Amino acid sequence: MESKSFWYRIKEFFGFNKMSPYEKAFHRDANIRSTFFMALIIIVLESWMIIRFIKKYVLTGQYATVELFFKYSKNYWLLLLIGVFMLIYSVLYTNNKISRSPYISTCLTIMFTGVCMYFGWKVSESDFSKGRMILCFLTMVLYAACLLIWRP
Repeated sequence: MESKSFWYRIKEFFGFNKMSPYEKAFHRDANIRSTFFMALIIIVLESWMIIRFIKKYVLTGQYATVELFFKYSKNYWLLLLIGVFMLIYSVLYTNNKISRSPYISTCLTIMFTGVCMYFGWKVSESDFSKGRMILCFLTMVLYAACLLIWRP
């Protein structure tokens, strides 16, 4: 029986050893399935936030112009659009209607996570400047870190 070297065991313990093509494909597919549910939740929440924003600020006349409306709601629209895009992509991907390229799916998952982090950062920055907590950013970090598979 051949003993494994110390460095091999360290790499194996921390997950730095190579994955088989099957494992890579499984992780990609699992991430795309996760983004489907993440996107669905984001679409529902952001739609509710936009409707709430319209009722609270636009209908009362506080942000009556289109310019002010989009200035203060652009992050909601950005997250809503990326959520719709990822929902469509994940449905097409899981139904084999589009290419299952590993590079495209990985890049889109990273882009989706980046936009989620950006949204959390911008909202938390605004909240923090008003003396509130940065819970939106922490929620988005946990959202992306716990629902997706990130390999070192």
